[in-house]
Amino acid sequence: MAYRIVLRQDTAANWTKYNPLLLNGEFGFEEDTDKLKLGDGVHKWRDLPYWLPGPTGAAGSSGTSGTSGSSGTSGTSGTSGTSGTSGVDGTSGTSGSSGTSGTSGSSGTSGSSGTSGTSGLNGTSGTSGTSGSSGTSGTSGSSGTSGTSGVSGTSGTSGTSGTSGFNGPTGPQGATGPKGETGATGPQGLQGPTGSGGALGAYGSFYDSTTQTLATAGVGQVVTINSTYPGGSNGISIQNGSQIVISNPGVYELTAVLSLANLDNSPISSEVWLEFNGTVYPNSGTHVLLPERKNSGIPSETPVTMNFIGQSTSTNDYVEIYWTAESTNVSLESVGATGSQPAAPSAMVSIEQVMYTQLGPTGATGATGSTGSTGATGSTGATGSTGATGSTGATGSTGATGSTGATGSTGATGSTGSTGATGSTGSTGATGSTGATGSTGATGSTGATGADTSTVGIYSTGSNYTLALTDAGNLVEITGAATVTVPPNSSVAFPTGTQIIVVRATASAVDIAAGSGVTLNSTNSYLDLNYQYSSATLIKRDTDEWYVFGDLKP
Repeated sequence: MAYRIVLRQDTAANWTKYNPLLLNGEFGFEEDTDKLKLGDGVHKWRDLPYWLPGPTGAAGSSGTSGTSGSSGTSGTSGTSGTSGTSGVDGTSGTSGSSGTSGTSGSSGTSGSSGTSGTSGLNGTSGTSGTSGSSGTSGTSGSSGTSGTSGVSGTSGTSGTSGTSGFNGPTGPQGATGPKGETGATGPQGLQGPTGSGGALGAYGSFYDSTTQTLATAGVGQVVTINSTYPGGSNGISIQNGSQIVISNPGVYELTAVLSLANLDNSPISSEVWLEFNGTVYPNSGTHVLLPERKNSGIPSETPVTMNFIGQSTSTNDYVEIYWTAESTNVSLESVGATGSQPAAPSAMVSIEQVMYTQLGPTGATGATGSTGSTGATGSTGATGSTGATGSTGATGSTGATGSTGATGSTGATGSTGSTGATGSTGSTGATGSTGATGSTGATGSTGATGADTSTVGIYSTGSNYTLALTDAGNLVEITGAATVTVPPNSSVAFPTGTQIIVVRATASAVDIAAGSGVTLNSTNSYLDLNYQYSSATLIKRDTDEWYVFGDLKP
């Protein structure tokens, strides 16, 4: 199977929510923020820093500003004219006398109240008697007549208004002084030169297109490199088929991806490390446990990523990558191109210098020319005097107010009629007696207690096994490489709803298979138990249909 090496990517919210642990040297990309993080194999996503760009060069200094011109003097203000005298107020007219009030009319007499009817006797309870008729209401007395309103007095005549005084003339406005000239603008300063670019760092990108087999189990073997990516080298080269040679001293970052394949039927341990100038590089080892093969023709495949930053101190220092495993069934696998997918090399290596930035500093900004002085402001002309205000005429007198007429008298109130008598209330009927309560029936006997299902039986075997009727409700323990077969209903008639537990009690592969005509329903059709001590539960749903769920793999 071919593999392509790509960056893991997701939204920033999902990275934070699931908080995964990245392998040492593995990149994670936030597709909605365009930010990167680099894993170290120890800290989870939220504890890793972002991969940040280099700092920006300092800005050039600003030129000095020119001096401002002096302001012109202001003209003197004109004197204000004198105010005219106010006219005298006229006298107010006398108020008219008020008219006398009319006398009030006398109140009418109230009508006498009707006598109340006698109350009927209370009868015994039963049906209600009919209500007696209400007595007639007395007639209301007639209202007295209203007195006549008094005559209103005549209004006094208004006094005549005095004449208004004349307004004095407005003085003339003084002339505006001339505006001074604006000073000339100073020249602009020269632009400073652009700084030179930064030095270009060394780099190289290489791969190996062959499958590399392990000669001896447990013995270190150098990783070979036979190809350079197009345009992928500057100051870095491959010598002797495995040595990554650095032409110039400096700080470098190395990233390598190895494609490890395991054709063994058991998990195999493997190690990868670096050697610098023929000596083991301290703390550079990576240990990985490779899963067992899928079948005899298809190995398991595990990519291993290495990432280091180190310093070269001499010309033509070199780095090599070594690997080993505890079985010669492990190899570095190269897969050819298929369809639209490119070939997958057995090893990919990139190295780049990290001590230089890619752009030089920005040159200083030229000084700004001085600003010309401002011309003087002309003087303001004098303001003319204000004319005098004329006198105000006298106010006329107010006429007298007429008298108010008398109020008429109020008529008498009529008498109230008498209230009729209330009828007697009928008697209430008697209430019937309550019947007797029946006796309670006898209590039935208690049913038998169900069987105890809190324990299960355990059956162990180390070879291929077909489920039997005695396995219903129990646990089948597999202690060696084996296949567990679910038989058809025609062979073993398990009742619908039967539950059986299968446990992989071995490091060897254990899988579950369907007998003739049997359907096994599981997630993604996975039927192999994943690890030692993984388990699966089987439940019979129909005649030849079972559910299978648990720790499964393809």
